[in-house]
Amino acid sequence: MLEWTHVDLVAGGAELAGDEDGRKPGGSWRVVPLIKPLRVLLHRERLAQGEPSEGRVCPPQRIRKSRRKSMRGLQGRVRRRWQAQGLEPIGLRESRHTAATWLDHAGVSPKVCSQIMGHKTPEYQPGAARITLERYTHVLPGELEHARERLYRFVDERS
Repeated sequence: MLEWTHVDLVAGGAELAGDEDGRKPGGSWRVVPLIKPLRVLLHRERLAQGEPSEGRVCPPQRIRKSRRKSMRGLQGRVRRRWQAQGLEPIGLRESRHTAATWLDHAGVSPKVCSQIMGHKTPEYQPGAARITLERYTHVLPGELEHARERLYRFVDERS
């Protein structure tokens, strides 16, 4: 469970762990950056909760006077929206792969991507960036055709 003590909205990051005990010593805890939409959502939630310094980010369901939906039940709401659009919902594991793939396609270096993913830095684990690329990044739909078109333009410009 994500606690407010693990969220730093000023720095734009959150500490996450695979479980409460951090099964992998030194490896389970990760500091992940918060993209702007999530940062805004978390800021609103913190304000709605009265700006707590501790406690759960997604506390048990409660009725709000504002009728604004709370973070509680977010996963269920997201799942229902995906299914309503004919999409198959993905979990956190798939989300990590998606994030790594998007970082790669956005041109973020494998070394930086590896650190964002919370993998040990290459100084402590040689090959960490390679592992991130091999295990977590995937070819996006349409990328092969896009690569062929780029190659064609490259060769055509030099002909």
